[in-house]
Amino acid sequence: MANIVLDPSQPVLTKDDYPNALAYIQDQAPGYQIDFYPIDRVNDPYMTLDDCRVYGVDFLAMQVCLKETRGSMLAGKIPVNKS
Repeated sequence: MANIVLDPSQPVLTKDDYPNALAYIQDQAPGYQIDFYPIDRVNDPYMTLDDCRVYGVDFLAMQVCLKETRGSMLAGKIPVNKS
């Protein structure tokens, strides 16, 4: 929100214009919709180490696994075998 530049040719909006607003809508701006659902172990391919990257520094790191399949992006983790 801090980086949004308002069009100076448009009227200035105040808190009195939309007193019950719960969201800010930015027209004509790129956006993404993210839906979450469990990965289907039968139809979706398994994640492998080739799908994962580790990001971090010496004392803190995070592994992120991403795979594209059938036009969707899958995100997850590789199960750890604790045998």
